Amino acid sequence: ICVNEQLGRMGSAGRDSTLNVWDITTLHADFRSRRADDKGIKCGLVGTMSGHRGDVTALKWGVVSPTVLYSGARDNSMKAWDTTTMMEIRDLEDKMGGLSGKHRGDVRSISVMPVTGVPADMLVTASLDSTLKVWALAPMREAAAADSMIPGIGSGDDGGAAAGGGVSEQKTGAASTTDVTPVVGDTGDAGTGGDEDWDEETKAILNSILYGGSAVESVLGTADAPDRVVATIPVFEDAGVHAA
Repeated sequence: ICVNEQLGRMGSAGRDSTLNVWDITTLHADFRSRRADDKGIKCGLVGTMSGHRGDVTALKWGVVSPTVLYSGARDNSMKAWDTTTMMEIRDLEDKMGGLSGKHRGDVRSISVMPVTGVPADMLVTASLDSTLKVWALAPMREAAAADSMIPGIGSGDDGGAAAGGGVSEQKTGAASTTDVTPVVGDTGDAGTGGDEDWDEETKAILNSILYGGSAVESVLGTADAPDRVVATIPVFEDAGVHAA
C-alpha cells in the first residue's frame, strides 16, 4: 500500500498480480463528522490495472510525475502506470544493459530519488537478487498534462466537503524537482542520515548524480535517453535485499 496525499489516492497491490487505485479524499478531516452519521461514505475504487505475472511486492508514487505509480513484482519486472487512464506506460528496463539491465530476482522495494534539473524520477530499487540498482528514467509520457485535473476536497460555505460527500476537482501542477531534497545525504557528516557505509566508488557515483550540477547530464544522459541503470550495487552474497 502507498498513499499519494497530493492526489487523494492510495495504491494497493497483492498476490493477484493486480494494482488498485482508491479515492481516499473521504478520509480527510472534513469528512470525519459526516462519516459518523453517514455509513455510505466510503473510499471508492477508481480503477484496477494488470500486467505483472507474479505477486506485486513493491509500489511507489512518482514525484516529478505525481500521477505515475511504479510497481515491482515477483516476476522480476518493474512497470510504470498512468493512474489517470489506468494504463501501463512501459516496463522499466535498461535494454542496453544486458544482464545488468533489470533485476534477476523479486523486486522488493522502490524508492523515488528526484534530482534537481532532471525532468524525470530516479529510482533506487532493492531485489532478492542481492543488489540495489539506481535508475535514471526517461520522462514519463502521461496522458494527463501537468495541469491535469486531480481530486481535492470540495469547498462549501462551511469550508468542508461539498454536499452529499462529493468530491470537487481542482487544478494543480506536477511537482517540481526544485522543491525536493535528494534522499541520500552527503559524505557521512553527522546528523545528515549520511552514507558513511557506502564504498568510495558507490559514493562517487551517487554524489555525481545528486550534486554534480552541470555534470548531471554526463552521468544520466539527455532527457530523451531511454531508461538506464546507472549503478548496480551488490549488497549481500546469497541473501536478498528487502528495502532500499
